[in-house]
Amino acid sequence: MLGSYGRHDWLDTSDYLVHFAKGTDVDGYSTIMSILGQRVLRRGPAPFGFARRIPSVAESQRAICFSEIPLGFTARLVERRGTRYGIAFHKRFILARGGCPLWYVEHGTQQHAVLEAMRAKAEMSPSTDNPFWKLTPFIDEPSGPDAPYRYDFRWEREWRMAADLAFSTSDVAFLFIPERLHADARSFFARSEVENIGPSYLCPYIDPTWDAGRIVQSIAG
Repeated sequence: MLGSYGRHDWLDTSDYLVHFAKGTDVDGYSTIMSILGQRVLRRGPAPFGFARRIPSVAESQRAICFSEIPLGFTARLVERRGTRYGIAFHKRFILARGGCPLWYVEHGTQQHAVLEAMRAKAEMSPSTDNPFWKLTPFIDEPSGPDAPYRYDFRWEREWRMAADLAFSTSDVAFLFIPERLHADARSFFARSEVENIGPSYLCPYIDPTWDAGRIVQSIAG
C-alpha cells in the first residue's frame, strides 16, 4: 500500500524506491527486460558523488541510482529519463543491501568546506582504502547562490547503492510499464511461470504517468 510510516494517507512521502531505465521508450524496454531477465541491477559506468572527478577512486564511486519521489509524481522522472519502464523496491530491501539516501551539501556552506578539506586530505594518501571514499558516492554538491556551476536535483530525492543489486522476483514491489502494455506483460509473465522459461513478475504494474489515486487503486487491487 502507498503512504509511509504506516499512514496510507501520507502520499507526500513514500516507502518505495524506484529506478527508471534510461533512454527512449524503445531503449528503456530493452534495458528493463535485460534487468528483469538477469535479476540484477548493475552500477552504471560513470562515477557519482563527491569524489567522482578523482581517477584513483573512480571505480568505487560507481553506483545504482534510485528515487524516493512520491509515486503520484513519477511523471516528473519520465520527463527527465525519457522512458516509462522501471522497477520499484521497498526501502527496507535497499537499506539492507547498503543503499541509503544522498546527503546534499550545498556549495559554499560550512559543511561543504569541511568535506572539501577531508577530500583533500584523503587525496594525499596513496591508499584507496580510506573510509572516506566509502561515503563519497552518497554525497552530492547542489549549487548554492554563489556556486560557479548550476546543479540541483534534490527534487529527485535520490538514493544510491555503490554495488550491483541481485534480487528475486518476490523482492520487486511493482513494475513501471506503459498502460497499453499491461495485459501483454501479464500474459507474458504468466506464460513464463507456467512453462518455466524465465522469471515471472506477477506484481502490480503501474504506468508512471498515472496520478496517485490510480496508483493506489492498482496496488490495492
